[in-house]
Amino acid sequence: MLYWAYSSPEERDAGALSPVMANFSYGAMADDSPFRSGDYSTIWRAIRSGYVVQPGDCGPTRLVARYGIVVHSPGTVTFRRLQDALMEREFGPGWARYGVASIEGDPWPHSDSELVGSWIAGSEFVKLQTGILIYFPASHLLLQAQLPNSSLVPEASGLEVMTGAEYPVKDRDFVINGVRYGIAGINVIVRLPPVGEVARVERGQPIAWCLPILPKPTFSLERLPAEFRGAESAHD
Repeated sequence: MLYWAYSSPEERDAGALSPVMANFSYGAMADDSPFRSGDYSTIWRAIRSGYVVQPGDCGPTRLVARYGIVVHSPGTVTFRRLQDALMEREFGPGWARYGVASIEGDPWPHSDSELVGSWIAGSEFVKLQTGILIYFPASHLLLQAQLPNSSLVPEASGLEVMTGAEYPVKDRDFVINGVRYGIAGINVIVRLPPVGEVARVERGQPIAWCLPILPKPTFSLERLPAEFRGAESAHD
């Protein structure tokens, strides 16, 4: 079980949007898909007759389209990359600049820029604040990444979202019904576009995908033992 909460009353009141379970439309198999038959001959005849295989015809794609959690932008924000870095912060009505980041958009509480989008000092990256916390079991990590198959999501923002994994921190954990949880503040890290280009996201657009994953120490990777390799063992 995962839980979510608003980061603060101020961010709740400013318009933070609740996260939702993923349900991307590209994962839906069409009613007339020959793949519904489960019969290879039927599928092959349809393909030879011109049927174009769709993402929803693929089982793993259907699964990932309905797996994980989607977070949305709580406001409109525009990012630009400056040619020359600013050493001092600059603020104006609806805009702020610092480093190589030029940001415009809706206001946001508890933000360095006072906007939904804010800078990360000394880098070419910025962050989109969502006002959302996700509580995940401390036995896991929380992966935060680009929307899966984002090119198939019409409403996707097109932002270059960085992938990262949140981990539980002892002084920032929480016990719910006897289970220890880590807490992740969902700030979506985005790379600035090239100079002269603009990256923009509207309120309500899906911007990132989150899901619990196993921590690295719980698994390793080795080649399958020889006695289980079947035909492959003949080549050893």
